Amino acid sequence: MDSGKIIALDTPRNLKDLIGLDIVSLELNSGRYDLEVFKKLEFVTEFREHNGLVTLKMERVDVRIPAIMEVAKQAGIEIKSVNLRKPSLEDVFLQFTGRGMRE
Repeated sequence: MDSGKIIALDTPRNLKDLIGLDIVSLELNSGRYDLEVFKKLEFVTEFREHNGLVTLKMERVDVRIPAIMEVAKQAGIEIKSVNLRKPSLEDVFLQFTGRGMRE
């Protein structure tokens, strides 16, 4: 539900399965970076920058982390933390509305 309108209706599990990909969130140290390098990775199916985090969606995230870290290193991107996870209901909301639930 968004602004009083139903935007998707299903069980939480089915809504999360709609996204279907693993998610990597990168918290970066402050600075100006060329984040386009992440979009160029062939296995990244979606790239978002939201609330100070870079979010990458892909399959098989567990084997992709070394490549992500190497690309960041080569581009001079300083990563503060890395979070690997399955999609959440927040991700579903962001997917359907283009913004976070608290905006």
